[in-house]
Amino acid sequence: MWGMQITVCATHIYVASASITYNATANTHTTSKSVWQLPVSTLEEVLTNEGRSPLQWTETSPTPLYRSSLLQHTAHPLAIGGQDDSYKPSPNIAVYDPRSNKWSTVGQLLEPRVWCTVVSLSRLSFLVCGGCSDPRNPQSTQIGRAHV
Repeated sequence: MWGMQITVCATHIYVASASITYNATANTHTTSKSVWQLPVSTLEEVLTNEGRSPLQWTETSPTPLYRSSLLQHTAHPLAIGGQDDSYKPSPNIAVYDPRSNKWSTVGQLLEPRVWCTVVSLSRLSFLVCGGCSDPRNPQSTQIGRAHV
């Protein structure tokens, strides 16, 4: 796996949007919308080498889109941008609710982006940089603008 997104929230570590395989002949790769979570409380066991059993990642509801960027936002992660099944980039912003195990669209970016970088500026704002507008041709469709 490669190209994963990771974020840490109050209670869990979330990993998502991994590319699973790559076919060099066809220049294609398989991407997953799957999301896995690990309780933050298990980190102490890992760091102190006191873990007696393998870590148990739990699969949650998949992100609505492929290649979304993850951002920690209070107690719930956000999925920013991404692409649909037809490679069309999306401006959608979705929030994950662990109680219902569902993602809900809560807003949109000014322009659709795939593979962007997102940084939290405060509880109510974040900075979105880079990415591309066509995941099939990322070199020539890079986005050089940033938005708050």
